[in-house]
Amino acid sequence: MKRWGPFLAIGVSLFCVLFGSFVGLGGVKSMFPNLFFMKLSLSPPSTSSSLVESIAGRVNISIPDTLLSNEYDVYLWSSRTHTKVSSTCTPPKSQFSFDPVQVLHLEDQQLPSILVASLETYKKASSYVGPLYIVALACSFASLFVRTCSIVVPRFPKTPLFPFLLSLFACILLLVASVLTTVTFAALVGGFKTVFQGSGVEAALGRDVFILIWIAFAFSYLAAGIWFLALLVCICFG
Repeated sequence: MKRWGPFLAIGVSLFCVLFGSFVGLGGVKSMFPNLFFMKLSLSPPSTSSSLVESIAGRVNISIPDTLLSNEYDVYLWSSRTHTKVSSTCTPPKSQFSFDPVQVLHLEDQQLPSILVASLETYKKASSYVGPLYIVALACSFASLFVRTCSIVVPRFPKTPLFPFLLSLFACILLLVASVLTTVTFAALVGGFKTVFQGSGVEAALGRDVFILIWIAFAFSYLAAGIWFLALLVCICFG
């Protein structure tokens, strides 16, 4: 464990940073366009060409004709709008939240409570998710940097305590961020599907980005476990 443990932990931490970085780079300057958390698609319903009508007899929400055939991809830091002629992306923000009420011009319409609750939950969660990912990846990188320095620099402290604490902190933050994003976007997509079922408004989760999120967490968890074993070996055997 003393010989191969540090190198294994470095490799695992490197994969954690790599997969986590892919999640953060999704949608930034057209990079990794498929790494969206949610896709919102608008299309004309077969019963009407002038507006999109939500569930008849239950809610009365209309969307302007100009937005028909548009698609909206929601990323960690920004969103991208696809129209028939162009594609535009909002500037990246650390506490970004997609506002479908403003984008779809629904300010003057009464939304169902299930959709309002989902939007409020998403807005609150989005203010934490971005910073959580930044700090988690920073801790993973710091753990990687500290242990690399301990191998390369002779006078650098060799104890696995600091890499373990950094990896543990990163693991906890990634877990919280992963759970928040998964639960929040699942609820948001569920709200859209319930309200706009069969209306031409479709919402879907981005499969690829959630796979990367949980892979990054798995590597973070594995790195913390390796550093914990290295710390136990150091304490027990010196």
